[in-house]
Amino acid sequence: MLGVIPAAGKGTRFHELGKQYPKCILPYKEIPILVHNIKSLIDAGCTEIVVGGSHHTSMVKDVVFRFCDDEVEVSVVDIVNSYGMPDTILQCIDVCHEIHNDILIVLGDVIVNESIECQVGKSWISVREVVDYNRWCMVQTCPESGVVMDLFDKLNTRPDTKLAATGVYYMDDIVDFTACLNMSVSNHDSIFDGELQLSDALSKFDGMISTKHTSVVDLGTHDEYMKNRGLSTSREFNEIMKDGNLITKCSNDHEKIRAEYHWFRDLPLELKSYTPAIYHLNVNCSGRSSYSMEFVEKPTLRELFLFLDGSTETWEQVFTDVFDTQVDLSQYKIHSRHFLNKMLSKTCNRFCDLEDIQDSDASLFSEMVETLEILQDDPEFYKRGDSVAHGDFCFSNIMWSPGSVKLIDPRGEMFGSIYYEFAKLYHSIVGRYDFIDAELYTMDPEFDGVGIYDNGKEKIEALFMKRLADMFSKEEIILIKMLSASLFISMIPLHNHNRTNQRLFMMKFREIYSGAKKEYDSY
Repeated sequence: MLGVIPAAGKGTRFHELGKQYPKCILPYKEIPILVHNIKSLIDAGCTEIVVGGSHHTSMVKDVVFRFCDDEVEVSVVDIVNSYGMPDTILQCIDVCHEIHNDILIVLGDVIVNESIECQVGKSWISVREVVDYNRWCMVQTCPESGVVMDLFDKLNTRPDTKLAATGVYYMDDIVDFTACLNMSVSNHDSIFDGELQLSDALSKFDGMISTKHTSVVDLGTHDEYMKNRGLSTSREFNEIMKDGNLITKCSNDHEKIRAEYHWFRDLPLELKSYTPAIYHLNVNCSGRSSYSMEFVEKPTLRELFLFLDGSTETWEQVFTDVFDTQVDLSQYKIHSRHFLNKMLSKTCNRFCDLEDIQDSDASLFSEMVETLEILQDDPEFYKRGDSVAHGDFCFSNIMWSPGSVKLIDPRGEMFGSIYYEFAKLYHSIVGRYDFIDAELYTMDPEFDGVGIYDNGKEKIEALFMKRLADMFSKEEIILIKMLSASLFISMIPLHNHNRTNQRLFMMKFREIYSGAKKEYDSY
């Protein structure tokens, strides 16, 4: 049996992430989607596998080289001038090194969540019931036999069926099926929406094709990818409810809800344009407390950074707006430096709760604490006192559109340190915290290397560092870097659901602190 993974799509529905990477190598549970599919094909009995790619194919080949052993031959073919799915599959068949009787196809943007069983003489396609018929290839079956009678691609009117093809196809006669693919490619009149659909070739197949309800994870669009990856978490997130233009945030942490509400309410009038309007506080000590606020229809910087826009033009504007926001907040000063002491104490407590810490890391952490204690008492490094601050100025809490910043989920204390605010930004931009938190990485089986899916972010990082140098002295930037290193330590206990995240955070701590310490020592 031949296994084929058509993965030649350009990933346009994945926005910025799709420009940088082929969809099939994006991570699902820390492993590229492609690797899951190759394993499914091997387990189903395929003796040769061909992957068809056309977008950053060298990355696809690299994934195959790093993750796949020699159990079954896996080759990657560069698909050229394809008319659509039938042509892509045909080009994959053409490069086979063996003679095959049957063929099993798994699309490159789905994952099969169960064992695939194939039996010669019984061709089938995977299906499930859907309501959004206009997005799918719908399948009409014979009520008595369940045999496929007709297929309809992305209809504008509701068909007389709820079954949709979900991306797995087993054809028991590869010779007949190849003839069908050739007929489909030869007949350009069947092109639908700019490309040939696989349904056209399937409709030409002489044998009976049945349907099989198969557990398939759909990862075909950015929204589906994010929704269906099933990331686990041990952190207690707040519950968010939307009702029209009103958002209500609920939590069992009554004091946290109260503190956030009062931060919004007591913010100086001149700064309220940086926050959504806040309407109502409900403290319920026997249940969940909540506050309500205006719904703001803007993306967060996390969404923008990870998925939506990597252009330097956009991020020039982002940094102008974000830095201006911090300048405005920092105008409201107090003569105190208590905030960093408090944050350092919290980080030390979290570090003490960690298990299996190497002696070298414990020594490095102690050295960092001692250095930070020196820096926060040195007027060359700590030139600015505390001021009005958000307290958790990370990408996920900053909503943005050109010329407008809205801050959500504040720490709850009115005053903090501008250095800590920018350490949070450094944490996201240079430290790539959001990529790790979103598990947008792959890990070699032996943890020999990590690949973070951050292509295209180098220019954004360079822009940020230039803006940072324009606003702060070299000494202050050393302090910001060390604080950012400490943030990675403080995140480790909050990610006990994912050991890999924790190891990556420790790696980032070592990397950022060691670099900052070298700068400090040379200073």
